[in-house]
Amino acid sequence: MPDSQDDKPTYTQRKFFREAVANHDKVSELEAITDQTYRLDRTGDLTEVIVYITNLYTVGYADVIGIQSKCSDLNCIVTMSNWNGYTGDAKRYAAENRVGLFMFAEFMGALNFKHIWKYEKRDDSGAQKSRYK
Repeated sequence: MPDSQDDKPTYTQRKFFREAVANHDKVSELEAITDQTYRLDRTGDLTEVIVYITNLYTVGYADVIGIQSKCSDLNCIVTMSNWNGYTGDAKRYAAENRVGLFMFAEFMGALNFKHIWKYEKRDDSGAQKSRYK
């Protein structure tokens, strides 16, 4: 659950997140709300993103619900480590509630889309590429 120590991204992960997102061409402003929650203004007609960053090894259905209870305005959850992931149930539940659930690299792609929660990473052939089933 999000209250455990494993949920907290390291200082290095938080710094990496801030620097990478601030340099994304669709992000016009990045504001830290807490150590784990950020507000992003995006360019053009792209909507605001309220993102919660986590270091959970596997973000599950109950984790999404717990994170939502901590930050009801969020529309995006990002797990920061390349070794982390999420379950299919968590991804589906989040999307049904208009919340994007992503690995960091997926999140950077999703920032280009108006409806961020609908983003699905594709491979070179155009097929959906996912870490869950």
